[in-house]
Amino acid sequence: MDSSASMRTFLVVASSAAIGERVKRLLHGTGEPLLALDIVTDVGRLAAYVDSWRPHVLAVDAGLKLSEEEWGVPIAVFDPLAFDPQTLAHEILHLQLGAPAEAPLSIGPKRPAHGVAIGFQGVKGGVGTTTVAAGTAEAAVCCGYRAAIVDLAGDCAVTLRARADEQDGHLFLAESGITIVQGAADLRQVWQVLSQEYDVVVVDAGRSGEHVAEVRTLIRLGVLFFLVVTDKEIEFLQPGSYPGYRLFLNRQPDRRWWQWDVAAGAPDDPELTDRVNRGEFGAVSAFLLGMQEFTTRVVQREIV
Repeated sequence: MDSSASMRTFLVVASSAAIGERVKRLLHGTGEPLLALDIVTDVGRLAAYVDSWRPHVLAVDAGLKLSEEEWGVPIAVFDPLAFDPQTLAHEILHLQLGAPAEAPLSIGPKRPAHGVAIGFQGVKGGVGTTTVAAGTAEAAVCCGYRAAIVDLAGDCAVTLRARADEQDGHLFLAESGITIVQGAADLRQVWQVLSQEYDVVVVDAGRSGEHVAEVRTLIRLGVLFFLVVTDKEIEFLQPGSYPGYRLFLNRQPDRRWWQWDVAAGAPDDPELTDRVNRGEFGAVSAFLLGMQEFTTRVVQREIV
């Protein structure tokens, strides 16, 4: 299922970062197919943001007095002190530009100059490492990127209901277009090909302590590795016990970043397992929207 076709992208233009974060969080919380590309607090830089991101809509703080004619993008105005998230979400989904644009807006952001490599290992089994890895690749596709997975754990093809390649037993292809590589003998050669052909390459390396040689090789090749934890494990981690890893907090009880040294995270989504079992992993959801936010931050080098 390709959820990107109905996804509506928008920029939040607010008088402060706190207001922007609140609006973004509440809109994502509606469950509507919306993706906040970024928050802009400096109107002087808005033109650069619009040119770079090509959003479908601007969600604008009422106090800023911006017009559609000036920016060439539909505008949904909100009162930061009193607005209904569901009503604003509905407006963003259905706004159309008053006059036809000279050229169609692109669906996603510009492709990165070089392939972005993201790896995941779980602090233990059952923390959702495969779900996070598959979600990152799915989110990348939703954002308009070409994505592939190096599946050391061997579970991503099942999660994404990918079909096996008839001529190569190591290759699988998901319906959304994600290529999955399992059990490759020459990891360096595979990586060289994937990093040239795909915008985002994701690694599912299973749980900590597994695939040690492969992970070391991938780190040397420039893969940004995240240790996947949930709130049940994070309080037992010792500082410095996983050198070189950033923390990824899965199943967050809310969308706030924790005060720990957590690089990123995904919201709790109680219905995710049922969707995976129904083969609907790529359906629009709070989890997938959270993964799109994470993937965008990595591609834009906000997480390094």
